[in-house]
Amino acid sequence: GPVVAAAVVLGRGEKWFEYLDDSKKLTRRNRDRLIELIVGNSVAIGIGYSSNDKIDEIGIIEARNIAAIDAFEQCSLALVPYTVAAVVDDSRLWKLRDYLGGFSSLFVDKADSLSFSVAAASIVAKASRDLFMELEAKDYPEYSFEKNKGYGSKAHFSALKKHGPCPLHRASFAPVRSSIIASL
Repeated sequence: GPVVAAAVVLGRGEKWFEYLDDSKKLTRRNRDRLIELIVGNSVAIGIGYSSNDKIDEIGIIEARNIAAIDAFEQCSLALVPYTVAAVVDDSRLWKLRDYLGGFSSLFVDKADSLSFSVAAASIVAKASRDLFMELEAKDYPEYSFEKNKGYGSKAHFSALKKHGPCPLHRASFAPVRSSIIASL
């Protein structure tokens, strides 16, 4: 599946901000509650995607850079003419760093534990990718994407071994590459 990045600008401090955290640390139920609050109360939201084919073509880090730049552009366009500052949760996004050259920016690993906006962006990105995979599960039911969201679970690896990769799989990732080689 795709890699997804999000950018979120929150308004003034709200009581519910204290519940924001790294999306991977939240239960599905809490993420679902928070996504409604984030979408309903944010000043701006941007979501960028890079497809599995793009990831295979240029690599995961480069694809994450493209998705992050797209997300930031969407967010910043919604904020014109205001000055934009960015806090970014990945110090490896060097293309985004170059792109943000004219903006005040801070690149910090684990920024979702330091910034409510970054935590909100983490939740938006995860919810967006999960929804994408759930919708795609209808076309590829044998992989149980609605449950595993395309991540490497025992059932997913078993389905990959049995059925081979589908068009959503990242051929550049080792388990998929192994499955392709085994089928030759």
